[in-house]
Amino acid sequence: MLKRFLFPVVLVALGMVSQPQQAHATLVTAVECSVNIFPCPAPFIIDAGFRANGVGLLGPNQFAALPFVFNNADVVFAGNILTVDLAGINIYIWGGGAATNLRNNPLFPGGFYLDVAISENYVTAPGVALFSEFNNGTCTNNTIGTASGVAASLGVNGAFMPVMGNFGDCVAGGAPGGVLTGFNFAGGPFPFGIGGITNLTAVAQFYFDPFGGIGQSIDLPWGEQFPDINLDLPNPDNIGSFGVTDGAPEPATFAMIGGALCLLAFRRRRK
Repeated sequence: MLKRFLFPVVLVALGMVSQPQQAHATLVTAVECSVNIFPCPAPFIIDAGFRANGVGLLGPNQFAALPFVFNNADVVFAGNILTVDLAGINIYIWGGGAATNLRNNPLFPGGFYLDVAISENYVTAPGVALFSEFNNGTCTNNTIGTASGVAASLGVNGAFMPVMGNFGDCVAGGAPGGVLTGFNFAGGPFPFGIGGITNLTAVAQFYFDPFGGIGQSIDLPWGEQFPDINLDLPNPDNIGSFGVTDGAPEPATFAMIGGALCLLAFRRRRK
């Protein structure tokens, strides 16, 4: 299946269009797309949405948490984002959530892709830093024998690490009866030169193969860290032990782009 191998190639395009910018907030975006190109070209966007919390720059010894839900007739993606800055020396980005397909869109019989990105800017100590990446999770067994799966990568100031995982990675070890099968990928550490402000961006691309039917679900945490070997990766369950304060200045805001984008995509494809 050719589509299984395209994500690592088109990720080069992501590096060119996703150069670091001053984010206005801890930001999570979700785009339902009909083609295996990341980021999704406008004519092929089925639906899109984003959520932000107003934390444009995370200072030393601060964290920001952001719950999110993206849903439409085809897919629901819900989870949590956590970003942490420990003294400007150890910075983390953690995204966890489950994507579930609710139907096979008749306009896109080849299946569809859900592209997710999380991004934050941090105050950091300039120098050369080592960053690691991870992508692990579980999938329902109706991915067995299909190309459904997820690929992920992590970026530091717009330079992305190798892609972890690929479509079809959920297949191994599955069993009847709703048993989950899992995957676990990690990479690094990789050296990056950083300045006084560092952007971390974590991206993941889910693919739902129509041959798997509806109700396919992939649940994963993914992200990256500037690691201290003496610390576990912060997550929403242990953040209180890190002595950091909430950096969020305002309540979360939510915006969705719905039917207009869907109609635009369909009309452009018709042309």
